[in-house]
Amino acid sequence: MPRTSGSTIANFLLAAVVTVASLLAVEYLLLPVWSTGSTDRELALLGFVATPNSLVDDTRINGQGFTGAELTRYEPATGTRRLLTLGGSALFNRRMTERMTEAWAPVFPVDIEVVGGALRTHTTRASLIKLEQHFADYYFDYVLIYHAINDLWASNVPKEDFREDYSHLDPWYRRSGLLNDYLVARYSYNLLSGRAGVFPRENSNAADFASLATFEQNMRQLVDIVVDKGGVPVLMTFAWHIPENYTLRKFRRYELGYNNPEHYDECPVELWGEPAFIREGMTRSNDIVRRIAREYQLPLIDLEQSLSADIENFGDVVHLSEIGTDRLIEVVGSRLVELEATRIDPDS
Repeated sequence: MPRTSGSTIANFLLAAVVTVASLLAVEYLLLPVWSTGSTDRELALLGFVATPNSLVDDTRINGQGFTGAELTRYEPATGTRRLLTLGGSALFNRRMTERMTEAWAPVFPVDIEVVGGALRTHTTRASLIKLEQHFADYYFDYVLIYHAINDLWASNVPKEDFREDYSHLDPWYRRSGLLNDYLVARYSYNLLSGRAGVFPRENSNAADFASLATFEQNMRQLVDIVVDKGGVPVLMTFAWHIPENYTLRKFRRYELGYNNPEHYDECPVELWGEPAFIREGMTRSNDIVRRIAREYQLPLIDLEQSLSADIENFGDVVHLSEIGTDRLIEVVGSRLVELEATRIDPDS
């Protein structure tokens, strides 16, 4: 048999070293920078973040990929209450986190820091992933949970295509040890999955409200995680308004009375599903939230009751108007001040 020459072995080793070095560069430098604009692999692996230090419309994204305060890990600041919001665009739009901080700081009995974990298109599953993979390293006194309509969106697929982890919507929802830890694996999987996280606009509720069971399960898990860490979960029913005379044509012709003269993040009901499906789904989702609050004896802020009747509060079915944003912040802030007044610190 012919012997392998020394130069052949050397070339093989060099190629192996170059390959490994290239993979490491892609894994630790190129993919993090490409996906988040920074070398933070944790954020890149999380996926459910905005681009750090960027501007989304008029909302500033902080260096950690969310809105509001940038926080140190594990320990709460002495004499300060830390609040985390979890939800979608309805709790993100119109500089929601900044306005919460501005409105609540003067009336709160102690200093507060508000972190906006709510980002556009996010579901209870996205919030669960964030809470387990990222926010587990942080302490929060209160966690405000505001979800419903984006979870309903997950039912708009044939029943056989529905997945409880919502991976039929977006490959980022699929989690495993390999996908959680390696960007090369994550982006290879995302590319091969053929899904791009686009709202499905066909097969409205073809899965027959299958997402409601997942919604309830995820909400309960969110509550359990917050309670286990010593925080207070604050549940909120979802405010929404679909006029009785709603049609897509009237929506596009601005004939329904929504209060959105600037047409900010303006979306028809059909983005999430047919109106009849959304009406029933929102009602059932809010009933689930109320039931969980009763069973766990948790604070509940019934925003459906407080805001939904007045179309002036809405720019579309769920996105709030300027005045609706102010009213939500006022209602939630008043309840938080009440909760703080009755709070007993474990170290006191």
